[in-house]
Amino acid sequence: MDIKYRNGNVNVSIDTNTGTKIRDWEGNQLVEFPESLDIKITNYCDLGCPYCHEMSDKRGEHSNLDELFSKISCLPKGMELAIGGGNPLSHPELPGFLRRCKSHGYISNITINQKHLEDSNYFYMIRDLLRRELVTGLGISFDKNTSTENIGYLQKYTDNIVIHVICGVHSIMDIRKLYDLQYKKILVLGYKSVGRGKEYEINNDVKLVIDEWYKKINEVISKVDCISFDNLSIDQLKVKRLFTDDKWRKLYQGDDFTISMYVDAVNKEFAPTSRSNKEDRVSWNSIDLISYFKSNHVKEHN
Repeated sequence: MDIKYRNGNVNVSIDTNTGTKIRDWEGNQLVEFPESLDIKITNYCDLGCPYCHEMSDKRGEHSNLDELFSKISCLPKGMELAIGGGNPLSHPELPGFLRRCKSHGYISNITINQKHLEDSNYFYMIRDLLRRELVTGLGISFDKNTSTENIGYLQKYTDNIVIHVICGVHSIMDIRKLYDLQYKKILVLGYKSVGRGKEYEINNDVKLVIDEWYKKINEVISKVDCISFDNLSIDQLKVKRLFTDDKWRKLYQGDDFTISMYVDAVNKEFAPTSRSNKEDRVSWNSIDLISYFKSNHVKEHN
C-alpha cells in the first residue's frame, strides 16, 4: 500500500510493503510538521541492559496512552511512529493504542529486545500484532546470546523486520553471525553516552569497538541487502566518507530534528531526540506538538 501526502513544499510517498520512503522537493525544503515520531511509551523493562540510555528497569512506569494519542492526533495520515521503551510489550494498553493509530492512518513500528521473544506471552503478542497489521515494521534489538529461531518464525508474517545493532556494544564479530541467517535489513545505532551508557563506556572498550566498526564498515555494507544508520552512528563512523557527494544527497534523510522528533510519553515531554538534555525538553502541557516542532526544528538549506 502506498501512502502519499504533502508536508510544506515536500511530496512524500511511502510504500508500506517495503518500508521505502521517497521525499521530493525543489529549493530549500520547508516542512510544517514532523514526519516521524520516536515515542517512549514506558520506562519499565525487566532486562536491565547495562548500556540502556533510558535507564529503564523494573521500577519504570507506563505512560497514559489516551493522553499520548490526544497529543499526536493533530498529525495527518501517513505519520510514522517508532514506538519503544523500556519494553513496549509490557504496556497493558498497547494493543488498543495501536488500533487507534491504525484507524487514524498512522504507520506504527515497534522496537523490542530479542530476549523478550523467548517469553511466550510477548512472542504471541507481537505475532498477533503483526498478523492483525497493527504493527508495520518490527525492530529487534540484537542479542548475540539469544536464539534466532523466533525471529525466523516472525518473518512469516512480515518482511519488515530490521535487526538493530549498536556500534560500541556489538562487535564486528557479533554482526558476522547475522550474515548467514537471512536477516537482510540491519539498522546501525550510534552509542549513547547517557543514562547507564555513561558507566558502561567507562568499564568497557566502547571506543575500541567503534574503531573496529570504522575500519570494517565496508565489509558489513557488502554482506547485507539493506543497511541503514541513525544520525549518531553516521557521525561516529564517518559514514559520509563512503559515498560520493551526489549519492549522499540522494540517500541522506536529514539531520536530527529536521523531519523527526522525540516524544517521552512517560515524562510528558517533547524533545529533539531521545538523548536530548533536560534543558532541551519541554512539557507537552505547555505547547502543542506542531507548534513545538515548527518553532524549534532544524531548518535545512541546500
